[in-house]
Amino acid sequence: MASTRFGQFFTRVIRWQHFGLAALIIATFFLHLSVIMLPDRVVFDEQFYVEDARRIINGGVTERAEHPPLGKMIEVGSMELFGDNQFGWRMAAVIFATAAVGIFYFICRKIGMNGRATLIATFLLAFENLTFVQGGIGMLDVYFVTLSMAAFLIYLYGHYEWAGMAVALAALAKLDGFLALAVIGIHWILVRRDKPLRVALSVLITIFGFIGLFPLFNYFELGHHWANPLTGIVTMIKTTAGITFSWVTHPAASQPWKWLYQVPNLAYAIKPNYFGQLSYTIWALIVPATVYLIWRTSRRNNAASFGLAWVYGTYYAWYVVVLMLNRVTYPYYLYECVGGLCIGIALAIDQLLQIGPNKGWRKRGWLFSGISVVYLLGHLAVFLILTAVINR
Repeated sequence: MASTRFGQFFTRVIRWQHFGLAALIIATFFLHLSVIMLPDRVVFDEQFYVEDARRIINGGVTERAEHPPLGKMIEVGSMELFGDNQFGWRMAAVIFATAAVGIFYFICRKIGMNGRATLIATFLLAFENLTFVQGGIGMLDVYFVTLSMAAFLIYLYGHYEWAGMAVALAALAKLDGFLALAVIGIHWILVRRDKPLRVALSVLITIFGFIGLFPLFNYFELGHHWANPLTGIVTMIKTTAGITFSWVTHPAASQPWKWLYQVPNLAYAIKPNYFGQLSYTIWALIVPATVYLIWRTSRRNNAASFGLAWVYGTYYAWYVVVLMLNRVTYPYYLYECVGGLCIGIALAIDQLLQIGPNKGWRKRGWLFSGISVVYLLGHLAVFLILTAVINR
């Protein structure tokens, strides 16, 4: 009797429409936990943010004036809650990264991707090296990327004003969060073009939400002292805009168009492996995925339109920034656009899997299925090879 009940329960769990998502969330969360204590020293830019968090915790003031306060305060909260150790430095990032997997899944469903394409896209994102690395270390990027995804989902549900506030929070985590406005704007122009007054209002909410909340978070990072928010914002913008190729000598600094033909690789740590590198299986398809998204967008596919907006708003937008301001960029900036690329690749794989049955090409159907399975297994293999999950 007990075995029968267990069997029925197991069957219901397996057939649950979100079982695949739950499995991916659990897998990525515990994979993060398996390496969270490695290495036992700060990794790459953790050295700046962990030290800054220590300074704030001990009553000092931030020395990272080029960044807005929310991301730094999340890091402070993580260390206050979990301790000044590897777990404390990285646990908040892991929580946000795990949440991002779930948010991304529901973005895919909301833009009209079927269940199979959604699972493929989420699988690609969850087991992408750069996404996993940035989601497991104490840097600011995972906070603004996850909050940007939340803004996308809220926008897709039609809550434009709340989406504007979510973008403000993403920008308060890191200024790159403002790129979420570009993604939403491009998609709105391509597909929706509805309620222009509400859209304009959402932009104002983003701007004034950023300005209004800045002094609140700034208060805590300045040792519980109030400061003129406009002065802090102007200083921040000038500082970050002044980081240009004309004087920066960091060996990893490179223009974003070079990432298309040079594998962008930035070693944060070796043994255990922490590489700021997009998985080869995604990197090799940046241009094909972009072209495919343009083609599907021209055929009025909403999912492709959003994927295209995501890629253009968070990757190709950097071309404009660099050409106009000569602003330094680093390969790990590709982290922002991984979701859009995964949408494009997943749509292509799903369409490939439909060719055989729809055209009556059974033999070719087996071929297309085999190619897709080999690609997905290769993607997982690249993830395991590049990350600290195996290379410890």
